[in-house]
Amino acid sequence: MPELTDSEAKELYPKNWRPKKKAVSARIDMDTIDWLKTPGEKGYLQRMNAVLRWAKMKGCPINQL
Repeated sequence: MPELTDSEAKELYPKNWRPKKKAVSARIDMDTIDWLKTPGEKGYLQRMNAVLRWAKMKGCPINQL
């Protein structure tokens, strides 16, 4: 049986579908971390992921940065 792609899995299980995650190490400017932590200490990594996902979906031109 072939493995499902992420988009196929999302169509079958839209409420329970979660993208795969991978731990990475990155150097982020302190002012950016402070901005992400403004609403509170917890959840800043989820906010960072949401910002990156938004940029990806809006077609952020990363090759032009």
